[in-house]
Amino acid sequence: MTDSTGYGSSTSRWNRLYFDGDAVKYKRWEKKFLGYLKIKKLKATVVPEGETIDADKNEEVFAELIQLIDDRSLSLIMRDAKDKGREALKILCDHYAGKGKPPVI
Repeated sequence: MTDSTGYGSSTSRWNRLYFDGDAVKYKRWEKKFLGYLKIKKLKATVVPEGETIDADKNEEVFAELIQLIDDRSLSLIMRDAKDKGREALKILCDHYAGKGKPPVI
């Protein structure tokens, strides 16, 4: 069964955006996620021009993010970046892209 757009079910869209915790796939997933945020008009929250962050949009990015990551990745961000999408994405990037010291789970 397909949705009204003719591009397959919305479930398959979620499957393409889901990050399974494989560090090799992280950079590609991050690009897809940023594209998704652009469509949702939330990308400027995580890749801002200035330093001002809209708290509601930052929380919305976090809510979108946690729907699309595996449990291990969720464990990395849920304490230190609760409801902070920009910080959560930075933690994931640092961990999976090998920047800095990985946090202990």
